[in-house]
Amino acid sequence: MPIDNCLILSGTVSSLVKQSLNPLGVPHYSFWLEHRSIQTEVNLERQAWCKIQVVLAGNQFSYLTQQIKLVRA
Repeated sequence: MPIDNCLILSGTVSSLVKQSLNPLGVPHYSFWLEHRSIQTEVNLERQAWCKIQVVLAGNQFSYLTQQIKLVRA
């Protein structure tokens, strides 16, 4: 089945990674990602900003989340 709705968001990690276990013992890793950019619409520039909580579930994300570094502005 093809993916017909996809969002790719880049940014900086703005919180420490928090680890927790769900009732079945599956690890969850969560952190906040902050994005800032300048977008052009109708030949006008505007600032775009968002902050989104990222939640990863499963053992396969253990190594990946250990590599995440907190960026302070």
